[in-house]
Amino acid sequence: MGDAAHAMTPWQGSGAGQAIEDAMILDTLLKEVKEPNQIGAAFKAYDKVRRPRTQKVVASSMVTGRMMFGREPGINLDVEKMRAAISPRWDFIYNMDLAEHKQASLKAMLHI
Repeated sequence: MGDAAHAMTPWQGSGAGQAIEDAMILDTLLKEVKEPNQIGAAFKAYDKVRRPRTQKVVASSMVTGRMMFGREPGINLDVEKMRAAISPRWDFIYNMDLAEHKQASLKAMLHI
């Protein structure tokens, strides 16, 4: 889970956080498994809700790294542009509604 499941550059510092979110969603979904034939649906729902989020973190981390090394077009090594572009990059990570994320995973499992 985390960096192992979602290989990403270190520039968002979010690998461990992704592992915690992964565990939370797996726990939420696997608690609903009552029969062995439901396990596949739980893992499909996990992938459906986790993949878009983790891929957004992966992509954001890559761009953040380019910014940090002055390789992002339009920003280069301009400190003020870097500060303005980098500071909001963590908002979608830290301001996520975890209860809503859990509900989305349960809804996904019901529709698989």
